[in-house]
Amino acid sequence: MRGPGETALACFISDLHLSLTAPAARAAEPNWLDAQARPFAEFQKIRSDYGCPPVFCCGDIFDKWNAPPELINWAVHHLPDMYAIPGQHDLPFHNMDLIEKSAFWTLIQTGTITPFPTQTNGILFDRQGLVVLGFPFGEEVRPQKREDNKEWIRVALTHQFLWGSERHAYPGAPESGRVIRHPEFANWDFVFAGDNHCGFFSNSTSHGKVVNCGCFQRRSIKEQHYFPQVHFLMANRKIHSVNMDVQGEQWSATVEEIVPSHDFTSFLASLHNTASDAIDYNDAIRRAADNCGNDLVARKLLESIGETNGKFIS
Repeated sequence: MRGPGETALACFISDLHLSLTAPAARAAEPNWLDAQARPFAEFQKIRSDYGCPPVFCCGDIFDKWNAPPELINWAVHHLPDMYAIPGQHDLPFHNMDLIEKSAFWTLIQTGTITPFPTQTNGILFDRQGLVVLGFPFGEEVRPQKREDNKEWIRVALTHQFLWGSERHAYPGAPESGRVIRHPEFANWDFVFAGDNHCGFFSNSTSHGKVVNCGCFQRRSIKEQHYFPQVHFLMANRKIHSVNMDVQGEQWSATVEEIVPSHDFTSFLASLHNTASDAIDYNDAIRRAADNCGNDLVARKLLESIGETNGKFIS
């Protein structure tokens, strides 16, 4: 909670992963849209306690770029007005050039989110001594010069998988994601990141202050013991991270993590060559669903192209 006289300049969240249907781990929820509404209601209360500062989202608003109209309408009603950069889940085939085909773009058109500008060096926000620049998925954070007004607080928004120690990463996580490998962060006052669902704070002279926001809502069994947080940047340059209340969540008692029976790496790599051809891409997804040997994996693959197969529906 903020102290007397403290002012919150901005609020940061990431990885909302909105979906119309519940993930396997949360299938026990009687109504998934109602379940997703709970953290937003709490978030608005927490934000109000901090004086309703502007909201910045570090990507992955939707779990899939081609969210159905029902979910988009729900998002327009429930999301706060906020500034946002797209994550890879928001982009068709992870391709920024196709963003106008996405549900993320629909939120821009409705005025629900203010996107990264393309003509102002990526500046999302510039007021009250706070300058925020956005770097969407696939775009590297640019090094920041320090000869400008040092009273300004410079913040970079990025969507890339970062980790500070092994407990923040998955086995085999790329070394390039380790924060100490990012000297370009050093002259930023803060770097707020999305993609890694495990939140953490790292502070070093080699890479500056990095706040990985973590997931906004818990969707996977691996996240069951993690507390989502909302992060506030205060005028005194302190970070207040507030835990979200996860009481009331319903989890499937028998859910197990899906471990594919074979490596999908080569298959996913091959999609890069077919992403521009919707027919080839969809056929490749269907073939993968037929051959993967795991009903839940097959269902998710088909849902990614807007299809279902009766035998995969629980």
